[in-house]
Amino acid sequence: MKCTLCIVFVALGMSLFAQTSADVLIKKQFYRADKGAIVEFYKTNNNTYAAKTMWLKYPTDKHGNVRTDKKNPQVNLQNRTIVGLDVIYDLKYDKGVWSGTAYHPDHGMTCKVDISLTKEGNLKLKGSKWGISKSEIWQRVEDVNYIKY
Repeated sequence: MKCTLCIVFVALGMSLFAQTSADVLIKKQFYRADKGAIVEFYKTNNNTYAAKTMWLKYPTDKHGNVRTDKKNPQVNLQNRTIVGLDVIYDLKYDKGVWSGTAYHPDHGMTCKVDISLTKEGNLKLKGSKWGISKSEIWQRVEDVNYIKY
């Protein structure tokens, strides 16, 4: 009986830890590697994770217009503002890695993305498309000077 109870508690603890690990990104903000934007992660209604742009270093273009998704290949989406735009979506957590899709509005392109948490609490992102991969580190906002506008 004691052994069965131990197994139940261990299994319950493991499932709670897995849920906590998957949710660790929620409400966390990170600078993109180029420090030109800050994104915030959240849990979606369909139990996946996503990240939207919360802040841009240059929120307007050289004419003073709010930056929009003008390089999007879908013409009907080109008027969306970059701030508030989901740039990572359909993330699913498995064994320490969130996998999903990333969208880069500066290029109007999507790619597969794998995200893991570093021991410092930053994110390591690996984007892949057409057999080519690139990795970068996104720094937690609380670790840098960040002013909300």
